[in-house]
Amino acid sequence: MGGLYRWQVEAVEAWLGRREGVIVAPTGAGKTRVAVEAIRRVGERPVLFIVPTNVLVRQHYRVLRGCGLSAGVWNGMVKGVGRDVTLTTYSSAYLHVNYLCRVHDMIVFDEVHHAFAERWVRILEAFKAMGKRSWMGLTATPEGVPEHYIVYRLDHARAMREGCISQADVHVITVDIPAERRREYSYIMGQIERLRMLLGRIEGEEERMEVLRRLAIWNNRLRMLLDVTVEKEMVICEIVRLRGIDRALIFVESIEHAEALARALRARGLRALAYHSRMGRDDRERVLEAWRASGGLLIAVRALDEGIDVPACKHIFILSCPKRFRRAVQRIGRGLRPGDRLQVYIVETVGQESGAAKAVALELARLSGGAGR
Repeated sequence: MGGLYRWQVEAVEAWLGRREGVIVAPTGAGKTRVAVEAIRRVGERPVLFIVPTNVLVRQHYRVLRGCGLSAGVWNGMVKGVGRDVTLTTYSSAYLHVNYLCRVHDMIVFDEVHHAFAERWVRILEAFKAMGKRSWMGLTATPEGVPEHYIVYRLDHARAMREGCISQADVHVITVDIPAERRREYSYIMGQIERLRMLLGRIEGEEERMEVLRRLAIWNNRLRMLLDVTVEKEMVICEIVRLRGIDRALIFVESIEHAEALARALRARGLRALAYHSRMGRDDRERVLEAWRASGGLLIAVRALDEGIDVPACKHIFILSCPKRFRRAVQRIGRGLRPGDRLQVYIVETVGQESGAAKAVALELARLSGGAGR
């Protein structure tokens, strides 16, 4: 198994011992190469390779063809079974589950946590019901995957230590907001606190749902107040110009914020592109291709959280750090492919005080053997 990292060799051997199970490894460490090697070693063809989106179908098609495997595509537009591998999405696999399970001898589930969601679990159940057993799951985030199915784990610390992914420097930057918005912040927090106290006292389900609805509205207003700020725009511009950054990813928490930030940064003379799920498939492809070709600042919401390969990018900005470490690291994983150290800038507003930024910084610093800033 020449050309593989040691962990990839270990993962393939561990999986071959059972011919079923899940490989857990950080984003960018090379999980797809594990699947390719397993497909070659097993010799069961064709293999059904399931991914979450059609964007990933096209991405994996190029990768698998580059590895010398003959690949077909099965989705809403094309129905082709490949000689070696058939690429499809979870939704297409579910719609044609009996046929696809019958004609394929092995399944690879990319982002396998989806396969155990209530909506898609029937795919694996149907495959097993036909007396077939060779399946592999790949994920960086195994939440929801039954523990007994996990056959191999690679943690971030080892992946960084052995050069499978790059190390990271994390810079936590806190920006202040003007007094007027501080007063608005205090008012919104007062409304949120009042509703939280009310929620603890009410008993009727209908009244409870109404309070939850109002609470969601105020929380959304708070997020927009703290996330969309001129101060954050200025920090991004200053860092980009000071460090001569020609390609960076910026993650935000809403589509509206992505569009507004792209416009604001363009007005400041920077090349900025928004990428999100409301855009048509062709538009998203055009944006990615433009960014791959010319660089600039790519502003994304969650459309890039899962699996999509981006060009070598060693600068990532996160505005309003996700509270869940898993999601933050998944975003940071876009830049963790081997190479220069990744520079992560977590930009928060005074008042957000979630502690998430510091937690992510400290954890990544521990994994990288450095110190968060």
